[in-house]
Amino acid sequence: MKLKLLIASALLTVGIGLQAASLDIVDVSAPAINCVFDTNCTVTVTDSTDTFTLAGTTGIGVLQTRTYTGQPGAAAAGLTAYEYRIDLSSVMNKAPEPCPEVCVTNRVPIATNMVVTCRTNSIIGFTNIVCLSNLLSGPFNCVTNANGVVFCRTNLPCFTNANGLVFCPTNDVFCVTNSKPSSESIVCRTNRRIEYTNVVVCRPGNCPTREPACVRSLVVDFGTVVSNLDYNANAILGEQVFVVTSNAVGSVAPLAAIQTGRQIEFVFGSNAVCAGESSFFFGLVSSNVPRPSVAALGDSSGRVQRLDVRTPSRPPVDQDCMSCDLQALRDAIKKIPESCLHAKDSKHGDARRRVLLNLLDAAQRFADSCKSKQALKMLELLQDKLSDRACAGEVDKIAPLIQTAKDCLRHSSKLGKPEMEKSRKE
Repeated sequence: MKLKLLIASALLTVGIGLQAASLDIVDVSAPAINCVFDTNCTVTVTDSTDTFTLAGTTGIGVLQTRTYTGQPGAAAAGLTAYEYRIDLSSVMNKAPEPCPEVCVTNRVPIATNMVVTCRTNSIIGFTNIVCLSNLLSGPFNCVTNANGVVFCRTNLPCFTNANGLVFCPTNDVFCVTNSKPSSESIVCRTNRRIEYTNVVVCRPGNCPTREPACVRSLVVDFGTVVSNLDYNANAILGEQVFVVTSNAVGSVAPLAAIQTGRQIEFVFGSNAVCAGESSFFFGLVSSNVPRPSVAALGDSSGRVQRLDVRTPSRPPVDQDCMSCDLQALRDAIKKIPESCLHAKDSKHGDARRRVLLNLLDAAQRFADSCKSKQALKMLELLQDKLSDRACAGEVDKIAPLIQTAKDCLRHSSKLGKPEMEKSRKE
């Protein structure tokens, strides 16, 4: 966290307490603009580039820097023109990724009766016939009445007893049927079984729309802009930024140029440079010669990339401040082989290298502002990170460059001491 705050402080140092000013922009044509810098209307240019990528796209974007010097006899004699161009002509938008459907499962229960066990409970019917008779034998005359009762009667001959009475005995046989009817019942037990069915409903997914990134701004550390030239031949002096919109490459122009301290931000805003497009060349003029520098490229995704450019060198603030150029150290860090960055892949390696370069950028900004102590602190952090992230051979190779930068900053700090002490006494 402390490291991030230090870097952020370095990047914002120039803009603290300073007011922003909008620069005057004019459209020009080629090759007419060359006439401001050469009486023959021809210029010899020096080009340099750095590359970058944008989210949601394929291909490589290019940030181009072009410089050329005003020749004797021209309006801009002895001055240097700085032009920049953002080229996305080789960049293409990626095809949108398919958005998966969203499916919901409704678990619906279905009840069904399944017969599990059946058995038969059978009671066998039987009939008991009970007959009472006082005869051991004899023919029976038996009938069954309507109620199911068997009635038997036997008639025997009459005889006269000793008293002279005629007695006719009758042997009645009484039979009763005890009947229990047969019955058969089937007993079934039902096990109520519940099954489930899944009703699946799908609808199109609601995926967030992510538009491919476009370039919306470029910030360069430029310094004082020459403001007494007439770029579009309208006999009006004081023009500050020119955009080559005729007979030249490109199709997108910056909407504004805003200067805060030394920093100039070219704003494209809604007129962003997107895949397949290129900005026009847009330029300014300085009285200082070019030096390697770093620009901040901002895109619509919110990402800011730091890219190599060339901008005017910084003049000494006063004799007590000495300029320390850290470009040699920057070049050495950029040349560290990926295999020496202890990274698991190229993306991870690039992130490790960026941490080192961001620390160096912060050191350069502090050095340019004559804040040597803060710049030395950045270099100390850089050296620690380098030891952790690079192989020993590269660390040994870069160590002398770090030491040279430290010596320069310490010398600059010593130069500033007497003047600071003088100010305190007064």
